[in-house]
This record gives sequence, C-alpha cells and structure tokens, in this order.
Amino acid sequence: METFEDGGFGQISIDPKDRTLIVKKFVTKKNGMQNPKPWDTNFLLQEAICTFYFTESEFIVKLMGVNLKEKYIKTQRWPYSLRQAFYKFKITDEQKLFIFRDILYGMSHMQSRSIIHADIKCSNILYNHEDNTVCICDLGLSSIVKYAKVDVCAVEYAPAPGTKSSNGNKVIGRDMFALCITGAEIFCNIVSKEGQQRTPAELRKLIRENKVIKNERIRAGLLMMVPDDLSKAPTAMDMLKFIYGETRDLPLPAVVKNSNKRIFQEDLEFIQKTVFTIAEKYKIERPKRCFNSLVSFLNNPKRDPVNPKDYDMYISAALLIYSSLFSMPRLYIDRAFDLLSSGATREKFEEVVTIMATDVEFVNFTLNPHSK
Repeated sequence: METFEDGGFGQISIDPKDRTLIVKKFVTKKNGMQNPKPWDTNFLLQEAICTFYFTESEFIVKLMGVNLKEKYIKTQRWPYSLRQAFYKFKITDEQKLFIFRDILYGMSHMQSRSIIHADIKCSNILYNHEDNTVCICDLGLSSIVKYAKVDVCAVEYAPAPGTKSSNGNKVIGRDMFALCITGAEIFCNIVSKEGQQRTPAELRKLIRENKVIKNERIRAGLLMMVPDDLSKAPTAMDMLKFIYGETRDLPLPAVVKNSNKRIFQEDLEFIQKTVFTIAEKYKIERPKRCFNSLVSFLNNPKRDPVNPKDYDMYISAALLIYSSLFSMPRLYIDRAFDLLSSGATREKFEEVVTIMATDVEFVNFTLNPHSK
C-alpha cells in the first residue's frame, strides 16, 4: 500500500483497490514506530462517527468505510493538504480569500451543531488546486463542545498555559485560537514551530505587526478571533459575517426517537441497569442518552428485530461508542467484547459496532446537543 503520510495516530495510505480513497490506519506511534494501544479503536470510532455526522457538508471530508478488525477508516482522497499545497504552488491572495472562506464554512457547520474540531491546522485541511477548494479532515479529537479532546491537540496550536477561559478549557474559542494560527499561516506566512505556544496577546502582536498580509479586513478578523478570554471569542459564523458578509450553517438533523414496541419490560429494565452499571464502572459520560439512543436503535422499524439473547452485544457496542466520544476512553474494544455473555464471535461484535457507528438515526441521536 502506497504511504501517503504518517501521523501520531497511525498511517495514511492510498487505497490500492480504489485510488480515489484514502486509508487511515489507527495505530499509535512512538518515536516513529508502531506502538499499538488498547484505545486505538476508540479514536477510530470517534473520527468515523464525527465525520459521518457531517455527511451533508461539502466542506468536511466524506467517510467511505470502516474496518474495525484491521483498524482503519476510508475517506475520499484529495490531492494535497493545505500545508503541502503552500510548498508546491504559488497561491495568490485572491485564492487565499476563497480558501479561508471555505474553512470558515466548514467550521461554521461544525459549530452550528455544537461540535469542536479540536485539531484545526493546515495539515488537517485538504486542498484541490484545480478548483481552489478545501475541506476539513481529521476529526479524531472532535466531539460535542464539553467532550472534545482539546488537550490532545498539537501543542503549537493550543494557547500558552495561563490563557484565560472563564467558561472552562473546552470552548469554541479553543478552535478559534487554532483557526487564527492557521489564518496567520495562510495570510501572514507566520508558521508556528513545533512545541511553540503563544498567548492571545502575543499572537495579536505578531499579526498586528506583520508586513506580509495585504487585506486589512482579514487582519482585523484574525485579531478578533483571539481575545484574552477565549470564552469570549467570536464564532466561525461571526467571522464569515465580518470578513465576507455571508452566513453558512448546517441545521441540526432531526432526532428520531422510536417508541418501544419490541422490547419486553423485563428486558428493558435489564438493558437500563446494565448500561448504567457499566457506565459507572468505566466512567462513561451520558449513560441516560446511551440507553435512550440504544432503545430507539433497537426499535427502528427499518431494521430487523434483535434477538433478546444478543442485547448484551448491542449494549457493549453502544457503550464502546459513548466511551469513545464522551470520555477519555477506559472501555476499549477488547474489554467491551469480554463483557459479552451471549457467545457472539469477535467478528459479529465488530460488525454490530460498525453498523451502529454508521447508522444515521443512532449517530444523530448520540451527537445532537439537545438529545436526552
């Protein structure tokens, strides 16, 4: 398989069977060597589900496949990352304006659904030189604002220690800080060195004094993105309005809550008790939502009824997904499989996890900020 790029969470290659696709294999690396960890699959699930949640957005890369056994996902292939493109092409100031607008479109889509990307940077933006379009990729740290893994992002895209955020560390302002650094790279040729951190004031000073940037509206927008208190940062939508006079959101999908017509009361009580017990043991957030989304999934009239003896397999699958999305994972796929008492095979369990992770109704129920 032709290697396209290496990253901290694995290897990105071109699919040898379909060169329009990219294969991203999730294996933690250390000192450039594969160093598999039990939570690799959790990060795979997080990226797959969050990417799938934005299927309707043309500004976020499309998920094309999931393989839990081999620990990879497939996404559509774009020719370059934006960082690669800056080294390869002479990109004009006018082109940069359209590029940044499309990035703001994608970020507005995410923020309109209360999702933080948590790792926005030029290497996580894909670029097509032929039509000067971009899309956002690498949603492996993304989640609903409260649960995004912002502390795992590249240090140079995080604010320096001590930066104020009166509403906590996990706020949209963290994404806007990283987006400001990305914008500074695009328009000002300011590239942060690995491990280098800046306060909002230091970043504003660099942008204010920069001689490369030509567009003063862009400069003013970048300065607005990084207030001293990141909780007060504008949104991507605010920046679209300020810089381009446009708005672009992605409406929340409807949450379908299928009423219970299939599960006997005794089984329903068993499912609820099991979900809450395991969630407490492994410190999995949102057990009530997990239970409700699972019950709705099991009652989906578009799917064949599940044999009650297999309920434990679906419980473990749902909890594995919730552990991946809403916690620093403690319930790994091996542990989730070991919880089963039904005698299901590992292959069957992985199939169930994949089905649930790519089920539109289950994913919408799980990630919609207003679900209960």
